[in-house]
Amino acid sequence: MDRGTSLGGVPTTLNTAPDYALPVVTATAAKTTVDVGTDAVLSGTSVLAAIGNGALTKAVIDFGDGTAAVTVPVADGSYTATHNYAAKGAFTATVAIKDAVSGAVLGSKTVAITVAEVAVPTESATPTPTSTPTSTPSATPSAPPTPSPTATPSATATATASASVPPSSSAPLSGEAAVTLSSAVLAPGDKITISGVNFKPGTVAEFVLHSKPVTLGTATVASDGTVTLSVNLPRTAVAGKHTIVVDGRRLSGNPVKVRSPLTISAAGQVAAIERVGVTSNATDKVIGVAVVLLLVAGVSFVNLRRVGGH
Repeated sequence: MDRGTSLGGVPTTLNTAPDYALPVVTATAAKTTVDVGTDAVLSGTSVLAAIGNGALTKAVIDFGDGTAAVTVPVADGSYTATHNYAAKGAFTATVAIKDAVSGAVLGSKTVAITVAEVAVPTESATPTPTSTPTSTPSATPSAPPTPSPTATPSATATATASASVPPSSSAPLSGEAAVTLSSAVLAPGDKITISGVNFKPGTVAEFVLHSKPVTLGTATVASDGTVTLSVNLPRTAVAGKHTIVVDGRRLSGNPVKVRSPLTISAAGQVAAIERVGVTSNATDKVIGVAVVLLLVAGVSFVNLRRVGGH
């Protein structure tokens, strides 16, 4: 990379910037062959040299099936993204590591993924009844024939098997869009999994951390209306009350923003809260012992006064 450009917001100049190499990018699929409708997980690393170690970068992943690319941050030199393929085929996923400020491509990697059709069990055909009449008239009548027969055998079978109608393979999706978090209290840099339900399949949902908006990434809604993003919280996130907002579309196709509260604590604060709970229990025991000792001392004092009065 030429000197004098910007890497993740770290400005460089011709006179002061040291030489540094482009990032070493890796990309690996958890499974190189997946079924249609099953999540494909892609992860890897992006390691920068020299001053690039403090830069901000992001991974833009094109899963090669014509859907919108997924953008996730690179945290501690690694990234992870999931994708649900809607059709079978051989696809090439491309990972591009970009400068988070200028958008310049710093490195890339490709991974081959094969998507197979889910095998559907075959059903045995229902036997078809024969059209043979239930009884056959005798060739010679036992009595003189009458001008017209009293009974005529039916030309078709008296009973016809009804064709069975298989139930619908899946019920229509319904309900309001909703979001849940893997944990409601986390520290900066912790991993969080955000799960949504009842979003329109095939659309792209965006995951944003508020109050100061920070885009955590995007993901494509699966055929069952679910969408999931696993990502590390920014290490620069400020401790306090925050909100995770998932911007997507309802099952009807109308836009919707679903919110879920999140508390970001300072490092070690969660453990400190747990220690306070233990200390409070011990304090209650000490207070109880002190009350008993005061009662005993009071009874002893009253008895001494009675003895002195006699």
